[in-house]
Amino acid sequence: MKKPTKIFILIVVLTVLLEKSYTFIIITYLDNPALPQTLAFSEMSEFSFIFAALILGPIVETAVFQAFIIEFCLALSTKKGPLIISIAILASTFLFALSHSYSDDFMVIMIFPGMLFTLTYMVSKKFSLNAFLVTLTSHSLANGVSLLINRLS
Repeated sequence: MKKPTKIFILIVVLTVLLEKSYTFIIITYLDNPALPQTLAFSEMSEFSFIFAALILGPIVETAVFQAFIIEFCLALSTKKGPLIISIAILASTFLFALSHSYSDDFMVIMIFPGMLFTLTYMVSKKFSLNAFLVTLTSHSLANGVSLLINRLS
């Protein structure tokens, strides 16, 4: 296996493991703040919900909250110093969390996954990988594991 492929797999696996470990801790110790059943979700067919969670949602969220916001922030400055990188990371993280406005608690909970997906994007760029694809894969797998756990419980 080539080195970029190993790094790709390592980043994806670490991201999913960290995100799922965090989710387990939140659900176990903070009185199970399950995803609220909003009207939009309750009206979706099972196939549509799975398609949205595994494919459409991760594609749109990765494009908007990681690729666009990070690249936009980085394009604002000719120097890619720590300040502009920090602004890009914070903007991406908090806008990702705000987009999950099912409840105030859920938005706060989504700060960590937002930060994790943002850092996944940034680390992938650093290793000259396709940052969009690595982040998208991580996001889709994390959502898939969540769906599987919900089905089994």
